[in-house]
Amino acid sequence: MGIARANASDDRYTQSDERLDINLEIKEQVLEVQSMHSATGRADATEPTFEEDTISDYRGWLLDTSEDVFLGETLPDLLLEAFSNSPDVLLRRSELEAAGYDLSAAKWARYPSLSADVELPDSDENVATVRLEQSLWTGGRITGQIDSAKADEEVAKAAFEEQRLSTMLDLTSTYYEVVRLKARFQIGMANESEHRRLLDIIERRVAANVSAQADQTQAQARFQQAVRDRIAIEQQIATAMSRIERIVARPVRELVAPREVQFGNRTAASLIRQSLEYSPALKRLTAQIEASKAQVEVTKSNKWPQLVLGMKSTSASDTAAVDDDESVYLSFRVQTGAGLSNLSEARAAASRAEVSTHELLAEQHELRRQIQSLWVEYRGLSAQIEPARALQAASAEIIASYLRQFQVGRKTWLDVLNAQREKTAASAAMADIEYTLMNIKTQLLILAGEITVTNMEHIL
Repeated sequence: MGIARANASDDRYTQSDERLDINLEIKEQVLEVQSMHSATGRADATEPTFEEDTISDYRGWLLDTSEDVFLGETLPDLLLEAFSNSPDVLLRRSELEAAGYDLSAAKWARYPSLSADVELPDSDENVATVRLEQSLWTGGRITGQIDSAKADEEVAKAAFEEQRLSTMLDLTSTYYEVVRLKARFQIGMANESEHRRLLDIIERRVAANVSAQADQTQAQARFQQAVRDRIAIEQQIATAMSRIERIVARPVRELVAPREVQFGNRTAASLIRQSLEYSPALKRLTAQIEASKAQVEVTKSNKWPQLVLGMKSTSASDTAAVDDDESVYLSFRVQTGAGLSNLSEARAAASRAEVSTHELLAEQHELRRQIQSLWVEYRGLSAQIEPARALQAASAEIIASYLRQFQVGRKTWLDVLNAQREKTAASAAMADIEYTLMNIKTQLLILAGEITVTNMEHIL
């Protein structure tokens, strides 16, 4: 009995000494890491410790990255380059230029036209005729063609603005996605470093026969999972960056952290009203309706005769002499087309106007739905900010507490690993909420016309 109690007492003393040695090793490692960070001037910015909430400070890492690349890529700069280099924007710009030339050509129809023709009959006589004609009345055809060309130009102009708006929304969304993923990457790096440290601790404990081999297996599995998560985020960042490069049509360097967008006390009703007034898509459809109406008037004018004032000069020559003849004339011209084609064309133009009207109503409904959906998401994420921040702070305290309790046998190693996982998940959720909320606010302001090409440098 005495020998057994003595052996049990010796075992307790041995285990107590081993725990003391492990605690001393942990403190030595913490002091070593802190001294290394102090020497480089970047303490608490790269490698986490058990006692500090380094994962939650992902925004500081993001700002440090942008400071390293001082002349980085800002969102307004990328947008300006996208407006200048994007193939989709350049296509719409060329269509707008072509519509402007079409309008100029339609206006020239009000001026006289000059024509000439030469007849070469079988005989030796050659006949050359030159005509100068001025339309006096066309039944509204020229005016209708000009109005149609103006409407087509408005359609092209609205389509150009619509493409720029689409490019702005696409690039802005991708930009915030990259920034969010980079914050997640920094969190993943800290998580991987933390699991590496936990794995080193448990390996020493297993080697000293203090902990079971199963604890080391669990730590190894969690470490490998952290590595896989970090690699997956790197791949997502590369994919998002390639999308930005496709939009701006050039390689993109490091992105600068975005500024906080001032949203103010806006309501869903005010945003919907502003969006309906600003929407380039609605302006394009409205212009299409006007273009179809003008085309109806052009088609109707075909049933009326045209009154033309002209002057003709004819010159006939043969081997013997040259005969010249000049005359002024007033001409009535009627061109009905094949069968009832003019009537069919008028009905087709009226049907196109009706189609554009239905598309306009559908676009208004879709825009309202889009704003309401973004607004609901904005309200939901805004309500999650404070709970997510509280959860992040609590999870940071739990991991430190669980590690201390594990060292005295009150918590299992699985409890420590789960606490680390919850801490990382809370920090990642906080990053997702913050940057997704910034993206939604920016998209709402863009759709409402409050962020445009002229003022985006002062807001974004």
